[in-house]
Amino acid sequence: MTLTKEVITDLIIEAIAKNPILGIGIAGDRVLLEGSYSHNIVIEVISNFGIILGILLLSVLGIKWIKSLFSKNESYLDIILIWSSIGFIHLFISSSYLIDFKFWIFIGVLFNNTKNCNNS
Repeated sequence: MTLTKEVITDLIIEAIAKNPILGIGIAGDRVLLEGSYSHNIVIEVISNFGIILGILLLSVLGIKWIKSLFSKNESYLDIILIWSSIGFIHLFISSSYLIDFKFWIFIGVLFNNTKNCNNS
C-alpha cells in the first residue's frame, strides 16, 4: 500500500480513535506507519499524547505564540516571526517536531520571551 498523505492521516486518526486517552506513544506513528510519520504537528502531538494532553500541550503552545506576537518589544517580535516561519509553520505540512531542532529552538525562544516579559 502506498502511503499518501490521506492514507497516513486516516491511519493516524483511526489509531487516535482506538487510544484517545493515552495516545499511541511518542514516535508511535513511526511504528504504525512502518517508518513514516504523520506530517502534521497537530495530528502527531494528539496521537503521541492522547486527545486531552495533546490538546492541552497544543493550547499552551498556541497561547504562548499568540501572546508573543503581541509583544511590545519589536526586536523580539522580529525574532519570533523568523523562528515561527523557520521552526514551526512547516510542521503543519511536513517533518516531525521530534526530529526538527529548529522547532525546539522556536520553543526556547518562545518561553524565554515569556520569562523576560514577566520580569520587566
